[in-house]
Amino acid sequence: MSNQNAIEFIWNHKPFTIDFESPDAPRPSTTVLQWLRGQIKGKGTKEGCGEGDCGACTVVAAWPDQQGKMGYHAVNSCLIFLPWLHGKHLITIEGLQNEGKLHHVQQAVMNLHGTQCGFCTPGIVMSLFALEKSGLKPTQKTIVEAMSGNLCRCTGYDPINTAANQVLTTPEPDLFTNREQETLALLRAIDRCPERLASSLQTWFAPRSAEHAAALLEQNPGARLLNGGTDLAIGQTKHFDIAEVIVSLDETDELKSWEETDSFWRIGSAITIESIREQWNQPIPMFEDLCHRFASKQIREKATLGGNLGTASPVGDFWPVLIALKATVTLANPTSRRELPVEDLVVGYRATSLAANELIVSVNIPKPEPGWRFGFSKISKRRQTDISTVSLAVALQTNTQQGVSQCIIVAGGMADRPKRASLAEQALLTKTLSRAVIHDTCQKLTSQFTPLTDARASAEGRSLMAFNALNEILLTLSENKPNNHD
Repeated sequence: MSNQNAIEFIWNHKPFTIDFESPDAPRPSTTVLQWLRGQIKGKGTKEGCGEGDCGACTVVAAWPDQQGKMGYHAVNSCLIFLPWLHGKHLITIEGLQNEGKLHHVQQAVMNLHGTQCGFCTPGIVMSLFALEKSGLKPTQKTIVEAMSGNLCRCTGYDPINTAANQVLTTPEPDLFTNREQETLALLRAIDRCPERLASSLQTWFAPRSAEHAAALLEQNPGARLLNGGTDLAIGQTKHFDIAEVIVSLDETDELKSWEETDSFWRIGSAITIESIREQWNQPIPMFEDLCHRFASKQIREKATLGGNLGTASPVGDFWPVLIALKATVTLANPTSRRELPVEDLVVGYRATSLAANELIVSVNIPKPEPGWRFGFSKISKRRQTDISTVSLAVALQTNTQQGVSQCIIVAGGMADRPKRASLAEQALLTKTLSRAVIHDTCQKLTSQFTPLTDARASAEGRSLMAFNALNEILLTLSENKPNNHD
């Protein structure tokens, strides 16, 4: 790359460069949606909620996968900053048609009456396009998961579902298939993203190591750490919270690696949730249910495990599960590293024990010993694409002589942070999972917490939800065999 203050990518088959030294250049943290609609002729991509909930702004980003072929990923353009596009192929609704002819996905949606007012249809088409390119089998589960981030259903579910079934059952070659080798060659010719991008309004760092990232945080007080960015983007677009300096972990390769041994899983903090969900060979307890309920596919393509922990939300989806699994985090500062239980990482409402110059390198999950059983529940207003109102994770070990020998019960949404339900844990120890014991345990859970009343639920409602969720989990575990991972 000749210009070390620019990003290069392909937009609808055409090479594109954004030079941040240009007088009219956007700041690096401009979202792809803002850039498309405000600076170039990309208004086919619509702006709905602006926070990743509606899917109207869905675009597709493509880049080489591990097999050297092009992988296509539907993402929310309102949650992505421009430097993320570097070295990728950005595909928007305008780029699907070929010489004035509709793409067969567009044609299927039109022919089968899946078109709507036109506002949400482009996002739905882009999600279906990425789904077709995935090569997945046309199952109802596959379609529902792929479309969970596109909320408009003006036509009803059936026409969209029928169109999805058709494009998955009879995929057709298209312009992207025909040009795949050419596109791969163009992308591979692009150098790695510069470690520093700067406009007149903002500086963007893309360090290669965790220690360098930590040093940049130390050298730039007030800098914002970007690991996924689904929260940071909302803060910028909704609250105009625009940082002068951003330290992005998108180019920190170590944080995108994982390791599995006989005794633990080590997950890099910058691995996306969708990658964890799709690529893990041996399922981690509770992760499958959790990832299925985590936001939408578009958000999972960008959100990371480290980012979810770093925000320290009291309703953060991964907190209860990781605490119940006795996970730890590896933290790095400019000169050293340390390991800390996930339970000790959160210290208050959206507050962690991270020092100002520290970041999360990895999440380390020990493999459970034989005899452990697990249960997870998330209660939210929508099944997908919603944060939890209440969540619970349970891990317990039983034996025939002593009943419950070890127990961890963690609640989210019941306090200012995810917390262990110590009274409920004590109520279960040495007991068998009878209905009377389970009922008493649930009562102990609700007696320990004083949840808040807010727009999502009343305090009484949250207590009832937590009682019922724990009751269901324990009744289910009382009937299941242990989950052995030896």
